[in-house]
Amino acid sequence: MKKLFRILFCFLLFCFSIIPIQAQDNTVWIKDNAGILSSEEAEKLETRINTLADTYDVGIYLYTVNSRDTDSIESYAEEVYKADSLGLGTEKNGILLIMDFSDRSYDIAAYGSTANTCFTDYAKQCMEEAMLSDFSDNEWYRGYDAFLNEAETDLYYGITKNDPVDYNHDPMTLHAAQNTIRLVSFFVPLAIALIVCIVIALKNRTARKAAEAAAYTGALSLKRHDDIFTHITTHVTHINRNNGGGNGMGGGGTSINAGGFSHSSGHF
Repeated sequence: MKKLFRILFCFLLFCFSIIPIQAQDNTVWIKDNAGILSSEEAEKLETRINTLADTYDVGIYLYTVNSRDTDSIESYAEEVYKADSLGLGTEKNGILLIMDFSDRSYDIAAYGSTANTCFTDYAKQCMEEAMLSDFSDNEWYRGYDAFLNEAETDLYYGITKNDPVDYNHDPMTLHAAQNTIRLVSFFVPLAIALIVCIVIALKNRTARKAAEAAAYTGALSLKRHDDIFTHITTHVTHINRNNGGGNGMGGGGTSINAGGFSHSSGHF
């Protein structure tokens, strides 16, 4: 009997050893080893990145360091990306902005098919143009905010619109899209809250009028009863129509190395 239990125990150990363990996504979006952000600034950025990650399933990481052990900032970014298991989903889709304050160098590294499609070479160039002026003035939060504005636009066009940001996009159109996205995300919750308040106020007003009417008609005896229809309720069912659009994401102009990374680097 003991021998049978040993065999069963060994069999169970073998079964558990061959079952693949699903790695958890890394959602630590910010590692500020250089200490350039206040806790309030970091919290605001994390909240915004959380929203983008939940919407597009692509991780966005902001790292600062005071030194590195490799000459190339691009190689160092790849080492950090792999060591910290950055990215979301099975393909580990994500983008890392890493800044080394020892020589004021930076690298924007994207990984995964979705991230590389959305963050084209041109899109990374737009990110640099948006953030570097603030970083050169040591306006770190404003620079990160500008970086996230560009990332949001890239993800929106690359995933939602199936039209990655590239050289064929008009910069004015992109900026207009950024403003539209921000306005919608700001005003839609306000509009919903306003509608809810109006509905509640109307219900309270109707209930108050009904109570007043009941006070006047409490002693009234009606001899005649008529059914008067004042409202008609109509149910509408919308039919989804297939317009024949493509299902795959269009390819952007992205230079991807043998390790699956695309980069854009420089100094701030």
